[in-house]
Amino acid sequence: MSPVLDKKMVGYVASLARLEVSDDEINLYAKQLSDILKYVEKLKELDTSDVPPTAHAVPITNALRDDVPHAPFDPALALSNAPEQQDNMFRVPKVLDQEAGNSTGSPPTAPPTAGGPSASHSRPSGSDPRPGAGPLPPSTAESLGRTAGLHTDLFASSRGVVRTPSSVVLTGRPGPCSASPTAFELTSAIRSGAQSAEQVVRECLERIGRIDVHLQAFISTFPERSLSRAREIDDAVRRGEYAAPLAGLPIAVKDNICTSFGTTTCAAKILESFRSKYAAHVVDRLESAGAVIVGKTNLDAFAMGSSTENSSFFTTRNPWDESRVAGGSSGGSAAAVAAGLVPAALGSDTGGSVRLPASFCGVVGMKPTYGLVSRYGLVAFGSSLDQIGTLTADARDAALILSVIAGHDERDSTSVDAAVPDYLAGLDRTIKGLRIGISDEYFGDGLDHEVRASVEAAIDALKESGATTVSLHLPHMKYATACYYIIATAEASSNLARFDGVHYGYRTARPRDIFDLYSSSRGEGLGAEVKRRIMLGTFVLSSGYYDAYYLKALKVRTLIKRDFDLAFERADVIAAPVAPTPAFAIGEKCDDPLAMYLSDIYTISANLAGVCAITVPCGLSKRGLPIGFQLMGPAFGEEKLLSAAHQYQLVTDHHKARPPCSAAAE
Repeated sequence: MSPVLDKKMVGYVASLARLEVSDDEINLYAKQLSDILKYVEKLKELDTSDVPPTAHAVPITNALRDDVPHAPFDPALALSNAPEQQDNMFRVPKVLDQEAGNSTGSPPTAPPTAGGPSASHSRPSGSDPRPGAGPLPPSTAESLGRTAGLHTDLFASSRGVVRTPSSVVLTGRPGPCSASPTAFELTSAIRSGAQSAEQVVRECLERIGRIDVHLQAFISTFPERSLSRAREIDDAVRRGEYAAPLAGLPIAVKDNICTSFGTTTCAAKILESFRSKYAAHVVDRLESAGAVIVGKTNLDAFAMGSSTENSSFFTTRNPWDESRVAGGSSGGSAAAVAAGLVPAALGSDTGGSVRLPASFCGVVGMKPTYGLVSRYGLVAFGSSLDQIGTLTADARDAALILSVIAGHDERDSTSVDAAVPDYLAGLDRTIKGLRIGISDEYFGDGLDHEVRASVEAAIDALKESGATTVSLHLPHMKYATACYYIIATAEASSNLARFDGVHYGYRTARPRDIFDLYSSSRGEGLGAEVKRRIMLGTFVLSSGYYDAYYLKALKVRTLIKRDFDLAFERADVIAAPVAPTPAFAIGEKCDDPLAMYLSDIYTISANLAGVCAITVPCGLSKRGLPIGFQLMGPAFGEEKLLSAAHQYQLVTDHHKARPPCSAAAE
């Protein structure tokens, strides 16, 4: 393996990925990508010559299902998000570079020999600011209501609530947020008629209006739709016709999960106006169960990041300390639940993106087994790793929401056709005799001493409730981060190729030729971190490097999965930290991608192995920042995880702690 990418090679990789990058970006990416490739060199230590690759932790079950005739997709719907259309077709302007004598705009077929990338894939330094690096264009700022000092009625727009720019310094002495009812308590009260769904939803929206101006957890809210739906539920309850498990429950979904109402932006400029024409499977499940989706939450663009600092719109702040990150990529969902803006939210977890923000914000984060929850309607990042999960106040609420969204979906070829247990009924099962695996690999150098002490105290509490511990060895866990960032970026490179400026999303204003239409639209519409991961993924999939990087990583994934399979023969669950430290400061790791990637060092392996995991609050640091620990279980072992988490919360009260909220927001 050659770990160094020079500027010419970076330019060539950018051309393969159809990405326009500036000279400054090329210089920066050359160093950053070389540093990352040096880190993943550790995979060379392993002899994998006789190891088969693992592309999916769970076998694809219905990829070859019988063809069934369906009505064709309405062309009007297919074209509804097109930048331009004509005669029921996507319209691409005639953009041929006649002066340069190039009528095709074809990309280079080999790395350029001098002068960096070809001219059609690079602009002079400074001519195009990178999305997310500075102020948004006026149209974006206005659509999100981010005008400093402006205040409007929450119900004035269905697009979103008023924002404060992320540069605003928040003032006012913090005071404790008021305790909010859990999702389980709210739905029980609404179904019984003791509480009105409309009032619950209205109060939820009002809290968002007061507090989210500081936290910036939401990208969009849907007040009119939410209140109308709540009134319909109240009417049905009064008639005795409504007993759905989530009746009237306000809930938020991460903005990479498609809804048939509002926008689905993935917190990316390239999709800031995109409106999906269908809803994700989990959204249909939630609404069928009576939930009221009040808004969509912020994330790192396309779920690529650990802090929401990669959002093209704004950074979500941690409710416990607004100078700290909420974690990522599901930081908006975690912050919204922690601050009591909503009782529950959905996120997605590709390498820890539910569990890390749950730990940083002091809430419960559930990553189900790969294949338990349909990915249909989740905008893909790493298809063999992505999984939709829950963020809730406690384990009972996690069981409640998971019971609704879990189950087979024939539209997702990785969805497993298996019965869904009654997770709520299993919560009260004793954990006496539960075998908790402890692996030294999770407690080595680099783990903050306060985090270690809190996690060890949580394990002791479980032991006092009747559990036992067994020592485990996971020899290949130290390779998980390197393995993950090859596989995930390779899959991202493929998945994000669809964002081309033709079919939907942002389109560059003045393309030079047809390939510049693609590369400039992508270069201007995608943020720095997304482009970095696409280029890394393109490189590891390219001719001459595929076997050395991507195939090698798939084989190492097999070894990691085997470690977990063997571990679960001796243990029922594995206990571990979630992150090396509590939440870090906003801006602390922005200039060091590798340091940011290592925030996920304890969570990535569960995604590679396809197993389930849950994050549970277990204490506060001396600075008053939440600390969480995670329990991992074998595939489809959610019942034991939820039971153990619930039993832990019966004997501790860390999950009842509430963060300070800005006095100005109260």
